Amino acid sequence: MKNTSVLFTILLSFAFANSFAQKPKLTLGDLPITTGTDGKAVPFYTTSDRIIKAGKLVVNTPNLEVVSYTFSIMAGDGMRGPIVVKGAELTDKIIGWIKETKGPGVKVFFDDIKVKEADGLVRPVAPMTFKYDQ
Repeated sequence: MKNTSVLFTILLSFAFANSFAQKPKLTLGDLPITTGTDGKAVPFYTTSDRIIKAGKLVVNTPNLEVVSYTFSIMAGDGMRGPIVVKGAELTDKIIGWIKETKGPGVKVFFDDIKVKEADGLVRPVAPMTFKYDQ
């Protein structure tokens, strides 16, 4: 019985380590995601042109694909969205909103991001926020 408990503990440890090691790394094109000292995401400062050029959400973890996300954009007190997008690409509507929304202090939000694993399991990943002035 003792051997079974030890074996179970070892297997559970490997399962936990494996799931922890495969935390999805998500970016918007080649734009990095930044985190603060408390581990929470902070807006990455960029330009509207770089966001548009990035073009899509990218998962840098094998066997994962982005299936959907929610997009919003905010300037001052005005907010557009949220809209739900299927897939990883920035839609024409999103690109239009980004082009129309001028700074300073524009924030772009990618929330409720869902990725699908090779076995078909869909799970959420951390949101991303970007900020631009132009």
